[in-house]
Formats: sequence, C-alpha cells, structure tokens
Amino acid sequence: MLDFQQKRKLRGVLYSRVTLVILAIFVLISLRASWTAHSKLRESEDLRDNVKQRVNTLSARDLELRNQMDRLQTPQGIEAEIRSKFSVSKGNESVVVIVEDSSTTTEKNQRKGFWTTFFDFFTK
Repeated sequence: MLDFQQKRKLRGVLYSRVTLVILAIFVLISLRASWTAHSKLRESEDLRDNVKQRVNTLSARDLELRNQMDRLQTPQGIEAEIRSKFSVSKGNESVVVIVEDSSTTTEKNQRKGFWTTFFDFFTK
C-alpha cells in the first residue's frame, strides 16, 4: 500500500503545473541554444565557401602571373610586351593604319523613325 501512495505522490509532483512550467522553460532555453548554434554553423559554412572561392581566385591569378613572368624571361616575350605597351617597331618594319570612313558608318548605324522617313520622302 505504501508503494502505491508513493507512486501517487511522485506522479503528483511530476505532473504538477510548476514542474511542467520548469520543464517548458528548460526546453525553450535548449531550443534557443540549438537555434543559435545552428545559425552560427550556417554562417561559418558561408564564410568557408567564400574563403574557398577567394583562394581559388587567387590561385588562378597566381598561375596567370607565373605564366606572364615565364613569358617575360624570354627575348620574344620581352619584345612582345614592349610592342603591346609602346607603339614601336623595328628599323625595317613599317606600320599601316587603315581608317574607315566615319560618315558612312554613322549613316548605316542610325535607325530612322517613322516620321523622319515620312518627311524625308516628301523633301527629297
């Protein structure tokens, strides 16, 4: 009989409103801590992805610069770089510059509107 009464008291304490409120508060605090940890995890994953992308970009840039340095170690590379930076030529070379007539290109590229075409029809 004593066991039955003790179990009843234990159930009464466990299912009391005070105990349930304390447990609910504990669950809410645990949920908040879990949510905060999850948010920090997502933020750190985003930062990690950004850093990986930056490292890949810098690695590609490093490779490109190393290739340019290797090219500049040769006489042909130096000559090509000088020609691209400065408008120079060797003694026996000459430069031909072809200039397109700008008046014909501007007329071809301009689109005339309806009213302009209409008035041009009567004025010509």
